[in-house]
Amino acid sequence: MWVKRHFPTTWATSSVLDDFVQLFMALGGPPKMMLVEESHGSRNSTLYVWLPQADLLDAFPGFVTADVPPQGVVLLAGNRTSFAAAFES
Repeated sequence: MWVKRHFPTTWATSSVLDDFVQLFMALGGPPKMMLVEESHGSRNSTLYVWLPQADLLDAFPGFVTADVPPQGVVLLAGNRTSFAAAFES
């Protein structure tokens, strides 16, 4: 399940990245789990997280369910092979 949050004026990647890495490691590194960023310009981006279970959404306050991120996103953390299969052609 994809979730997202738009950060229009702040670069919040580091705090979300820390939360993501802690959860990712606690779950044993689920193959599809990843944190990606869609940049809209300086300090303006949307972060997307793929979660293996809906109840994990609580770990990411302010995030809402989302469609698959658009092509052109950048992998910040997670499974490189799954990212390549989904977003690199």
